[in-house]
Amino acid sequence: KYLRTYQWHNILGIYILCLVNTRKQEDEPMARQSQGDLPQQALVSLPLTLNHFSPKNNIPLYHHQAGEDYEEYYTTTIDLIYHRLDLLPPGREATNLCRYFRQIATLEAATLFLSSLAFESPFTFMHNNRMSSPQSQLHTVESITAYLKDTTGLLANPGLRPQIRQEVNALYNAMQHLKKRHQDTRGSLKNYIIRRYIASVTGVLQVFPGCLLNNNYDPSQRLWYRKALQHPGKIIATEPYLDAGGSGYIITIAHTIFEGKSNALHSIERDQPVAIVAMDLPYAYFYKMILESTPLCQMNNIKCLLFENEGYLIAHPSMLEPKSSIKNQRRP
Repeated sequence: KYLRTYQWHNILGIYILCLVNTRKQEDEPMARQSQGDLPQQALVSLPLTLNHFSPKNNIPLYHHQAGEDYEEYYTTTIDLIYHRLDLLPPGREATNLCRYFRQIATLEAATLFLSSLAFESPFTFMHNNRMSSPQSQLHTVESITAYLKDTTGLLANPGLRPQIRQEVNALYNAMQHLKKRHQDTRGSLKNYIIRRYIASVTGVLQVFPGCLLNNNYDPSQRLWYRKALQHPGKIIATEPYLDAGGSGYIITIAHTIFEGKSNALHSIERDQPVAIVAMDLPYAYFYKMILESTPLCQMNNIKCLLFENEGYLIAHPSMLEPKSSIKNQRRP
């Protein structure tokens, strides 16, 4: 017979970690004395912390090089493409398009998406996207792009809310930092981050690598957006879900951004988040990160399961198993 022990731990008030310890019942006295396993009391008292360091070289996954200058991002012009890549006329920008998984995309720049919240008349915006001809939609895209990139103040507002242009520029500065991190070949996550994006609370979304999004897409209705706002100031992770872009089952990790202040101090109770920054990871690699950063999960006869606060399973050992040959198998 086998004896199975379950240990439940609350992490940051958001996640529940389940440790499953399995051993033969007749070997229980000897197992308690072995050096490879921990006694019951030690399992309860052992701190469960996720290391923010690479297991290979023991340096932070993201590190700032001394003397590195980030002021280059604060420029008067923005190299930003509207997400309607399908409307791009033949030219320089169109030749840089590629297929990224199942999406039309570009690796040269981030793409901008404006939801209906960014417009003075959301109904008119949605109606035009559904009923207008491709030529009319292209004209609308060109008008929006020209207005956002205008530095003279002479172009008329094509129907955006007054603060949108300022928010597009603010998010663009942050996106340049994310883009540089994404293209950095030194990071240990360089081959596993599918995409990075940042969304404001007023409907502005920027994505890198740039890609085409559905016009009905609304960042504020996405799980990563809502969970981040429910837990401001904390890093959240969604349960695995099937990526609409074709990269399989993924995990989204997100965090809130507060308005910049001179003293760099924020109060979660008083201040309201102004944006959400997020990135997508393959769900199998997400579980691999948990194993490598939690020594307890690497012990024999120990299985680690990670749940979020609503009971959804986020991480399970089966995530590392190869896919079955059975058709129509639902994973995870």
